[in-house]
Amino acid sequence: LGLRSGDKIIVTSDALIILIYLKKNKIKYTLNNLIDDLIKIVGKKGKTLFPTFNWDFCKGNDYHYKTTESFCGTLSNTALKRNDFLRTKNPIYSFVVTGKDMQFISNLEHEDCFSLNSPFGYLISKKAKNLFIDLHYRSRGFPFVHVVEQEVGVSYRYKKNFTGFCTDKDKKKT
Repeated sequence: LGLRSGDKIIVTSDALIILIYLKKNKIKYTLNNLIDDLIKIVGKKGKTLFPTFNWDFCKGNDYHYKTTESFCGTLSNTALKRNDFLRTKNPIYSFVVTGKDMQFISNLEHEDCFSLNSPFGYLISKKAKNLFIDLHYRSRGFPFVHVVEQEVGVSYRYKKNFTGFCTDKDKKKT
């Protein structure tokens, strides 16, 4: 895959084919094993992130740091349930992260999902790699383009404000 120790990776996936393959071939390898292997590859100096996006906040639903499920699939929800990951603060475009700087990334203050102060901006500035598992980047799974569109000021993008209740990792509701 071209991954190395110290890499910063965001894993965008559709794990269905992996799960079907494992079951069909009676292989005892879980999605947690896959996550563990990716973490092992990037090592202690690396970072592993999974998108845990959920657009229900835009519909007025509350966001809870630990219990709001990801719409990004089984692999990201598996990572979300683990204790070795922290979730970023944004109630719409959040990530779970483990590895070096996970505290810093999970505490990034930003109100704009696609600003350079967001986790997207952080990943761009650190030259992170995006690992796609059974997804084509053009059809799904590449929201980084929105950062670029916003930065250059394309005419078809505009900012929207959403309000609602968020429960953070300390169970504080604001």
